[in-house]
Formats: sequence, structure tokens, C-alpha cells
Amino acid sequence: MKSLGRLLALGVILCAAACAKDLLFVTTDWASSHEELLLIDPQTDRASTLWSTGHELDIGLSPDGSRLFVAHGPPGLAIVNPASGVTQQLRSGAALVRWIHPSRPSLAVSSDGRWVYLLNAKFQPGRPYDMALDSFDTQEGRFAGAEAPLPDCQAAQLWPLDNGLVGVRCAGTLRFFRLNDKGFAEQGGPVDLPKLTFAERGRNRDDFFVDGQLDPAGKALYFVSGAGRIVSVDLKTRQVTTGAKEPLLTHSHARQSSATITPDGRLWYVPVGTQQILAMDLQTSQPARVITPQVPFWGLTISSDGKALYAGAADHPWILVIDAATGQEIRKIALPGRPAILALAPAN
Repeated sequence: MKSLGRLLALGVILCAAACAKDLLFVTTDWASSHEELLLIDPQTDRASTLWSTGHELDIGLSPDGSRLFVAHGPPGLAIVNPASGVTQQLRSGAALVRWIHPSRPSLAVSSDGRWVYLLNAKFQPGRPYDMALDSFDTQEGRFAGAEAPLPDCQAAQLWPLDNGLVGVRCAGTLRFFRLNDKGFAEQGGPVDLPKLTFAERGRNRDDFFVDGQLDPAGKALYFVSGAGRIVSVDLKTRQVTTGAKEPLLTHSHARQSSATITPDGRLWYVPVGTQQILAMDLQTSQPARVITPQVPFWGLTISSDGKALYAGAADHPWILVIDAATGQEIRKIALPGRPAILALAPAN
């Protein structure tokens, strides 16, 4: 544990000495028995191993980057303090959700850093698993006793919002919860996202939503469908606005990523398949440009200044560093394994 602390402290010192203070956390070799959690300083490209136990790692960062939460199998939750290297190991009575596409963590941290919100899955033989919204109190060091059941919700995302709200998307429905002394209370009715379709071989097919992200100002949630259509939800009025009426993609599909909306809230870098990135203008819902990395990629995130994209190579132990303005590859960061989930601790 002392060596872990030294590695973490070294990463923080190196980062503090650089112009930009971002730290990049990366999991490698997802769904294998040799997953690792790495800390990368993008200014020096130095990678340090923080975690090499457990499997199917999901990660979430506190807003100030001072604590890293690791959901792992066998079912459990660990908290890593980057300054000291101290790790607190916790256990949950329910398995934590593991995404088939490992670019969207199943946990999120409240804006004040106190609460970790989790999507829990409770498996029972012979039937689909039940979903629930759960919470862990980092001040009290315990899981909250009450959960919010999410029946018939096997494709979910969650976002910590202002004023203690939590937003949860189940397929095409958005729900809002607030945690109180008795547990989660739903706030207002559900918000239904529009049902979109597209024509394929003479038939209408459902155009499902594949990802949703919170804009940096915290005023709206944006959703993208597989065919590249953008829908926004105003978090104050809960008004739903649909962008492009016609599908933008016909031969490939948009997919999930980590946070990739620019700090000014103007562009959303949406991965398409494993070969392209669309820079979607959120005012017009049209692509401002198309970026084609040199190799297939998986996880994707953006630097805190919006100038660099970090893409995890799908078949190589690399992080591709891409100039967001030109789409040109700047360099590769070598890793000990293939990258899966990427999470960025922004500069303070």
C-alpha cells in the first residue's frame, strides 16, 4: 500500500508541475482476469498501476478528483485517496452493473463529493435481474438502506444533478430522484424521450438512444440515438427538444463514451462505431467535422480545456491523443494492456 501511495503522489506532483493539471484514469483488459487501473499524467505520458485486483472494473471520480471510486467484481466498492494512497474496501449485498460496452461507468458522484450513486443489479436464477438506484454515503462510510427500484430497466444511465437530484435514463424514459432521510423520492413525473425510427430496406426500425451526457453548465441533458439524432432535455423546465429530424447515420451507429462535451457546451464528440468521431454542434444538431483515428478505438474522453481527445485503441495497448480542433493524432501513450474505461480528473 505504501508503494501505491508513492505512485499516486508521484503522479499528482508531476501533474502539478505541468501546465495542465489533468489526470487520466484508465482501466485495461476489461472482462479479463488481469484488469488493471492506471493513473496517467498526460503531460509526461507516465503510467502508474493503481489497482490490479478484482475484475470488470468500473470507475468514478469525485468532482475535485480527490477520490477515485472503483466498483469491481467480486461485488464490491473501493475508495482510493490519490494524495495518500489509502484504499478503503467496501462490500455491497448486490452485484454492481457491468456494461457490455465498457465505456460508461455504472456509478456517479454527487457535485459535493459526498454521495456515490450506483446502479445495482440483483440476480435471481431463472429470471431477468432487477435494477435499483443505490447510494453510498462517503461521510458515514456506509450504503444507504433504501433503494429506488427500477423495474424493467436493463439499459440505464445516471447523472448527479444540482440540488441533490439524480437523473436516471431507462431506455427512452428519464426519471429524477432526490435522496432524503427515508431513501430516494421521485421528483415529478417521468419525462418521455421521443420515439424515433429510421427506414432500412423498406421497413421502419426503432432508432434507440445509445448515450446521454450532461452539459458542463448543468442546465441540460443531451441524448444521441444510434442514427446520430440529438435530443435535449432542459433540466429546469423539462422541455424536450429534438434536433435533426432525419437520421445522420445509415451504415454505422453512434455509441456510448465517457464525458466528451466541450467545456463551453458547444460541441459533443460522439464516437461512431470504432472508426469515427463526430463533432456534433449542439446548437444545430449537425456534425461540425468528422475525425477518423488511425486505428479502431473504444473508450473516449476529452481534456478539461477541450483541446485534446483521448481515445483508447481497441486492439493495441495505446491511448491515442488527438487534437480536437484538427482531428490529427498528436501522439500515442503506451500502456501495459488494452484500454477500456477512460475517466479524467480535470484541472482545478
